[in-house]
This record gives sequence, C-alpha cells and structure tokens, in this order.
Amino acid sequence: MDQGTRGGHPEKTSDGKTSARPSSRSAPIGFLELVCLAAAAALLTYLFIQHAQASSRLIDGVRVYWLDDDQMISMRYARNLVEGHGLCWNPGERVEGYTNLLWTLVMAVVHGTGISDAKASLVMRGVALLLMIGVLVLARQLLRRLGIRSVAVLAVALLCIVTCMDVVYWATSGFETSLLTFLQLLFLVRVLGPGKDDLVAFGALALIPIVRADALHIWAGNVVLVLLLSKHRRTTYLLLGATLLPWLAQLGFRLAYYGEWFPNTYYLKVVGLANKHRLGLIYDRNFLVRYAVPICLAVGTGIAKLETDKKITALFTSLIPTLAYCVLTGGDNFGPFRFFAHVLPVLFVFAAAGARRVPRSVEGRRVWLAVLIVSCVPFVDPVKAIAPANHNGDPYEQITVAALLTKNASPDSTVAVIPAGIVPYFTRLHALDILGVNDKHIARLPYRRHSFMGHGKIDPEYTLAQKPDLVVSLRSERTVRHAPKHLMKSEGRDFDYVLFFLASDTFRAEYLPNPIANRYLYERTAVFTTRLSPEFENRKSWQPVVVEP
Repeated sequence: MDQGTRGGHPEKTSDGKTSARPSSRSAPIGFLELVCLAAAAALLTYLFIQHAQASSRLIDGVRVYWLDDDQMISMRYARNLVEGHGLCWNPGERVEGYTNLLWTLVMAVVHGTGISDAKASLVMRGVALLLMIGVLVLARQLLRRLGIRSVAVLAVALLCIVTCMDVVYWATSGFETSLLTFLQLLFLVRVLGPGKDDLVAFGALALIPIVRADALHIWAGNVVLVLLLSKHRRTTYLLLGATLLPWLAQLGFRLAYYGEWFPNTYYLKVVGLANKHRLGLIYDRNFLVRYAVPICLAVGTGIAKLETDKKITALFTSLIPTLAYCVLTGGDNFGPFRFFAHVLPVLFVFAAAGARRVPRSVEGRRVWLAVLIVSCVPFVDPVKAIAPANHNGDPYEQITVAALLTKNASPDSTVAVIPAGIVPYFTRLHALDILGVNDKHIARLPYRRHSFMGHGKIDPEYTLAQKPDLVVSLRSERTVRHAPKHLMKSEGRDFDYVLFFLASDTFRAEYLPNPIANRYLYERTAVFTTRLSPEFENRKSWQPVVVEP
C-alpha cells in the first residue's frame, strides 16, 4: 500500500475508480515536514555563514571574501567575459582552464551586477546556498515519489544531507556541485512523477553535461532510467536527443574558440596519469567503505522492491555510472568525495525510505533510522567535520600576497603563480600558471614520477623563459634559500613540485637573489623579482597591508 494513503478512506472518483481521501493527519504531517525543512535550511544557512566568515579577511578596512582557489580560476574567467575580454584567464589567450561552463556563466551573471571583487564570492555562496535549500525541498519530493510520507523518514534524510561533508563542504567552498546536485534531484523528482515526457525533467537533463564538462556519465545513467520508465519510446528518443543539443553546442564552441576537443584540464589531469584505473578503484573503494551503511540500506531497499517498483532503479542509475567514471579517469585530486556529491542526497533518501519499505515493525523502523543516523552524522565537533575551513592553495597566505601585490606592484607586471586562483583574480595581473591548468604546453607534458593528479606536470625553464616580473614561491625565504638543492630536484617518493620549481637553475640565478623586502612575505610565502623587471627598483619599498580576521 502506498504510504501516502495510509489512514485515508477510499472514495469513488468521476471515472469510477477508488482513491484515498486525505485523513485528518495529512495537515499535521505536512506542517511537520515544513518544520523539518525549515530546521534543515536554518542549519545549512548557519554552516554557510560560518564558512563564509572563515573564508574572508579584513584587509585595509575592507572585508574580502574568496571561494576555493580552483573556483577563483573560474571567477577570473567569468569576470573577463563580463568585461569584454572573452572566456579567458589572461586577456588575449584562449585556454579552457575551467570544467564548469554553466557555473562559470552563473559567476558571470553575478559579476554583471557590478559587485566588487571583494564581495563577488560572497554572492556566489548565496547562490550555492539557495540551490542547496532547493536540494532539501527536492529530497522531500523524491520521498513522496517513492510513496513515503513520514516525518521521521524525512527528518533523518534531511539530517544526513545537511551534516554530510561530501555534500556541504563543496557547496560552501563555491564548487558547482550545488548546481549539479540540484539539477540531478530535479530530474529525478520530475521523471519519477506522474507526467509523461516531463519537459522540466528533460530540461534539467540537458543542463547536466554543461555544468561539468565530464558529466556525460551522469547524463547516460539518467537516460537509462528514462528508457526503463518510458512507455512512449518514439517521443522519448526525440526528447533525449534534444537533451544533447546544449552539450553539442558547448563542444562546437570549444572547437571554434579554444581549438580543442577537450578542456585543458583533461590533458593536465588525466592524460599520462600512471596507474589511473587503480587510483580510480581506490577512490571508489574508499567511498564504498565510508558510506557502507547507507549504501547497504539503500541497496537493500532497492533489491527488496525492485520487482514491484521500477522507480527504485533511480538509485542504481545514479550510483553505478559515477563509480564507473571514477575508475575510468582515476578519481579526483581532492581528498573528500566531490564526484559523489550529487549522488549522496539520492543515496540518503533511498536509505531513509527503506525504514518504511523493509521493516514490518515500528521497532525495526526505529532501529533502521537510528543506524543510519549513527553511521552518517558527525557528533564530535560537527561544524568542523561538516564544513571545515578550505586550505586548498594556501588561501590565508595568498589573500595577503594578493593584497600586497595590488597595493605595490605595477598593473603592467606579470606574476608567476602555483595556486592559480586567488592571486590572479584579486590582483588582475597578467599571470603565468606554473602547474598548467591554464597553459596548454604544461598540460601536455608527461607526469613527473611519484606526483599526484593535476600537480605533476611542471616546466620551470619554460615558465621562467617568459620573464615574469614576480614569482610567488609558496615557501618562506629561509626554506627557499637553504633547502638542499639535490632534494628539491628529487622526483622520489617525496616529490615536491613547489621546491622542484624553486630549485631550477634559472630561478636560483635570476630570481632568488632578489626577494621583495616584506616581513610577511619573508616568513610565509616569499615573492621574488628579477633585475630585468621594473619591479627590481621598488623591491625594498613595498608598503604593508593591515590584515585582520
């Protein structure tokens, strides 16, 4: 019996069929569901505010916000587009150093409002928050599509979503996962609904491959679900074909604008990666171990009801393609499970729904939900466990470097950087990307031995041959000067791409003797110039900046 009709009374409809008359309990259930949604949204908002405050600094009296360093690369592309330079990292250069076209276009809309660079990241966090609140609403609708209307089940599903680091952390850091997750749940809610060939579902499906350039596996899994549920194959085939048009348009734009079949990040991260499939299997294994309990509960629910309810296949068409994709590409260069962020809310909904689908007793349902809570919800230092401060690219040092460069460097100077987000975005200087996210030559180099994904292709002599005026070292001046050169150049198990660059002959001959005279830089992340640069004459007269939490 459908859970939404329990306690109702059958009545005749105009066509002679029976339907369930809503019981007197419907209104209280609906109200309590809204309370659950409001509480989950409030907790989510609190986490976003905490993370935004932690990812900001008061610099010379102005509060400056930033996103994850990788997302600040996309922010630079978006701002350049709005300012008339095109979708580029450096004006005049065409390299596709982003993989999130639709999210970058959302960033462009934000920049189009005229908001300052210091506040644009805060607005993007607001967009991500609204999308994640939408995810919570859609999670409730997905439960209803599965025939579940239970306050306890909804509360547990929402709790698991809001307290899951692999969902919330990426969203609070400004990644496109919030948009991707929203579209995935919107698709599932609409395609599992009563409507035939729902245009909203197909619209969401069409947008998924342009949120991320590598999201075709998500599209393919959803196509399988549509075909399993479809009763009008001819119309379905036509609509599915139409959903590929945005992706084909993106591909045509890439070929015409960048002259490439794939984004630059594909060549940088995937091509030449040693033991790629083994790394992908390890990534999948770690995910399956971390979420073993909700996966078992969700899959158990699916197996128990698969023969009687084809909607259950939505779980498998969401999870399996992503597992396969990770094996194919080698997983992710980030530690947490970013590639599964869009899957986890679906997983939690199915796992929680099993409490009403599988156990027959009230006690069994309570135990089911309790096991899910204990396995998923962090109870020790939960705020830090759910949305810890983002340290990718040393943002707390780099935001100060960006402020010092903005205040003291010539606007015509060129800066070479390792983290390619914060410093290039906030300084607006022409930049050289040492690790090659925005450089075609570096992206196509072979991986250095024992390096890890996205950080193993580096050519110091090539970068320095372009004569940058400034080089941001990411190391203290003492470390740069006194680290043994033979260890810095080592490609052994402790290969350090930063020290490898700083050990190059050109750097040590032309840049190392000329540090910028600033105590903060000296102690944290030294910046060097060369005698050939106009910055050389001013290297001892840089004015400090006042940075406060």
